[in-house]
Amino acid sequence: MFATQNDLDWNVISRDLFVTVQGDDIKVPGKKAQLRDDTFDVLGITGDKYTVFQNSNLKNLVMPLVDEGLLEVTNIGYLGKGEKVFLQATMSEAYKVVGEEHKGMITLLNSHNGSSALAVGVTDTRVICGNTFASALTDMDQRIRHTGDIEEQVLNITDVVNFVNDGMAKFSQAAELLSSTRCDDEMMDVLITAAFKRETVQARNTIKKFYRNGIGTEGKSLYDALNGVTQWATHNSNKKDGTRFASANFGSAAKVSRNFMNAALALV
Repeated sequence: MFATQNDLDWNVISRDLFVTVQGDDIKVPGKKAQLRDDTFDVLGITGDKYTVFQNSNLKNLVMPLVDEGLLEVTNIGYLGKGEKVFLQATMSEAYKVVGEEHKGMITLLNSHNGSSALAVGVTDTRVICGNTFASALTDMDQRIRHTGDIEEQVLNITDVVNFVNDGMAKFSQAAELLSSTRCDDEMMDVLITAAFKRETVQARNTIKKFYRNGIGTEGKSLYDALNGVTQWATHNSNKKDGTRFASANFGSAAKVSRNFMNAALALV
């Protein structure tokens, strides 16, 4: 999927679904079509109990903190025609992790086609190169289903700053452990195999190159190893910028990064 930068100033409308049989329109029971109200693109077919969580509601989760200067919206847009929408807001203040500046981000991912729940997670950005460590959707911290009380459920996510701070605290602790553990080429091969869950990995040499001589890496520690794989995810996992962004933040490259970190932490 391609990521399209967009302010998400459009809504989703639900309409009954019909089929035409011998010139007669017959309503499809239990189904609704979800459409954009600006382009009228059909985003998906859902059950009639599906509750739309509008883009304006997604933005309202972070905008009060943006107005206070605590967060800055740094990425907002959609995948495909708008089937999935995302918003990433970065903390104004940086953290020190292993002597480097990092900024915590809250990542919001929502779907308008019934393919996934509203997901909320923490993403870390390494300031020196924009390198990110992102959870895959299945690893995002909170997921809220599109049912009738979705807006009431979302009210449970009230303390966004503490949510990001807690996520960054966990990452900082893990990073310190990784930075104090030596790594070598043999360990890198084991970790890459574990991250991709297969022996043949086309990106293996590229990841090992970034581990040794990437942006801010020295090829010495498991933290260098993690930054090697996340640099691959954000810079080289796909030639197309939009596809790479989607993969590194929500897709297969994010999953590889998560698998890699879990495998690395198992060695300390």
